[in-house]
Order: sequence, then structure tokens, then C-alpha cells
Amino acid sequence: MFAIIPGAEALLSAFDWQTALQVFALACSLMVAFSVFMKTAEGHQAHSNNEDNAPTSVKDALKEAFSHKGYWLIHAGFFVCGFHVMFIATHLPSYLGDKGLAASSAAMALAYVGIFNI
Repeated sequence: MFAIIPGAEALLSAFDWQTALQVFALACSLMVAFSVFMKTAEGHQAHSNNEDNAPTSVKDALKEAFSHKGYWLIHAGFFVCGFHVMFIATHLPSYLGDKGLAASSAAMALAYVGIFNI
């Protein structure tokens, strides 16, 4: 959010929206292409004969998660955080535009939201 929004605003100021979209599509394609070369640590896990490490089905894992209070609390926290950030990201640029500020001001305001969310 800190880097992409000002970059998107700069692309939209310099080019049309189709070109900006193509630049972001190319960047996403490069990320996917480079991810192919990432290695995972397979076979380095310690194996134990305990039942605690026995594989569980997805149904059992979801049943265990839904019955845990911490699972619901973390989801509530993510919902509140995501809701207010998306509310601000949706309405702040239009509000600042209505007040006569440039699009770059709205982009930087959202970039600040992104950096301080870290």
C-alpha cells in the first residue's frame, strides 16, 4: 500500500488507465515467474511417532478451529482492521478530491495509512 498506491497514481498521471493496468499486470507476471524458482524446505521436518503429529482431515481441522475462542477473536480483529482500512481507502480519495486537493495528495494519504498499518 505504501509503494503501490503512489506508483499507481504516478502511472495514471503519466499514462492512461490501460497502460497503468498493463504495467501492473506485467509486474504481477514477473512475481509469479520468479516464484517458480523459490525452493521449499522439503524433507527437513522431524518425524515423531506421537499422535499429536498425526495428519488430520480438513473437516477435523475446521471443527477444531471453529470451537476455539482464539480463532473467532483473530477473525474479529482482522474484520475490524480490514473494514476500516477499506472504508478509508474507498472514500478518502473522493473526499479529498471534493475538497479540491490533487490526486497525489490522496495517494500519499493512503500511502501513509499503509506504512503506519505496519
